[in-house]
Amino acid sequence: MANPLFSLITVTLNPGEGLARTVDSVRAQRWRDFEHIIKDAGSTDGSVQQYGRPERGYALMVICQPDTGIYDAMNQALAVARGKYVLFLNAGDTLYAPDVLAQLEP
Repeated sequence: MANPLFSLITVTLNPGEGLARTVDSVRAQRWRDFEHIIKDAGSTDGSVQQYGRPERGYALMVICQPDTGIYDAMNQALAVARGKYVLFLNAGDTLYAPDVLAQLEP
């Protein structure tokens, strides 16, 4: 895949069901020129293993490594992001509708 237009980044630490809401919202996007990066600092609640599984048509990257806090985690994810534009979605955040990214396409 060529570099995507958008990199969606979610940083987590034991996000629970919040991660499921965010992943479901991103997976529901009709327009697919994006990557979703989940940066996890070492969750022990099983949420990343459960909701961070790749699937066909959904460009997902999961990075599991320690960090020194939320801004360090964001910077670690930014270091691997390939998109022209970056959108941070916290665990539990959702995109308003399945066509949000399509509406933002330049």
